[in-house]
Amino acid sequence: MKISPRTLLAAALLTALPMGGALACTTVAWDATTNAQAGNPKGRNGEPAVPRYSGTCGLEAATAGASYVTDNTGGGGEAIYRARFYVYTGSAADGTQIFSATSGADGGGSPAFSIAIDNGALAFTVNNTTVAGTHPIVASKWYGVEVLYRANGAFTAKVRGNRALTESTYTSAGNAGAVNVGSARLGVINAVSNATSLAFDAFESTRSEATEIGRLCPGDANGNNIVNSGDAIVVLNEVPANGAYAQGQPDCTEDGLINAGDAICVLNRFAVPAQRDCIAI
Repeated sequence: MKISPRTLLAAALLTALPMGGALACTTVAWDATTNAQAGNPKGRNGEPAVPRYSGTCGLEAATAGASYVTDNTGGGGEAIYRARFYVYTGSAADGTQIFSATSGADGGGSPAFSIAIDNGALAFTVNNTTVAGTHPIVASKWYGVEVLYRANGAFTAKVRGNRALTESTYTSAGNAGAVNVGSARLGVINAVSNATSLAFDAFESTRSEATEIGRLCPGDANGNNIVNSGDAIVVLNEVPANGAYAQGQPDCTEDGLINAGDAICVLNRFAVPAQRDCIAI
C-alpha cells in the first residue's frame, strides 16, 4: 500500500474553508467514506458543526452505527506503518473500535492492529492479542495517538491528551505478527451504541520506522511553534460568531470548544517559560 500523508488538516483531507465559503470541508482525499461527515467548528456555510483540533476543519462520526473513512491507497501491503491522529472522545461507548489496519482493501483480510475504547480507556490489539496497559480517557476531551506497527517486530502506541504535558507509551510484549498493512480505517468501525459521538482530526500516516510524526501543540493558535500572548489574541478573534478561524491549534484546554478559557490557558502556558516552546514540551 502506498502510504501517502493523509491529513485532517486544512490543506489535504479536509479542504481549506476560505472566508468566502467557496469550498467546503470534504473527505474526498480518502478512498472510501461510510457515514462520516467533515465540517467546520461553527457550522458555517451549510457545513456541519464539527469539533476540530487543528486547522479549520474536523471529521465526525455523524450517524448512529458504523461511521468511518478508509485509506486503500495503492496495492500490496506495508510491513512498516506509522499513523498519528487525534480523537475527541465525546460520548463514545465502551467497545467502540476507532481505528483498524488490515491486510486487505476496504478493511478486509487479516487484522494487523486496532484501537478501541474499552472500560473508559484506549486499548490496543495487535496480532489478535491485547497489548498490556490501557490509557485512561474522559468524555469530551481530545487525545493524540501515534502508533508504529512493524510486521515481525514490536508494536508501539503513544498517547497524550486532556492537557497532559507528558505522553504515555504502550508496547507489545512480542512481535506484531507477519501481517502487512493493506488498508486503514478511522472513525466508528463497529456500531455498539446509538449514543456514540466521536470526532477526529490531524490524521497522518507514513512508512517511516525511525521518524515520528509527532504531536501538535495545544494553544499554538497561529501555528508558529511558540505559545505567547499573540495566540491568546488569535483565540479571542475566533470566539465571536463571525470571527476568523485560527489556523493552528487554538483548543488549549483540549475540550472541543474554542472560548475565553482557551485564551486563559494560553496565557498560563506563556507564563511558564518551559511551556512556551512547542518543540521542547
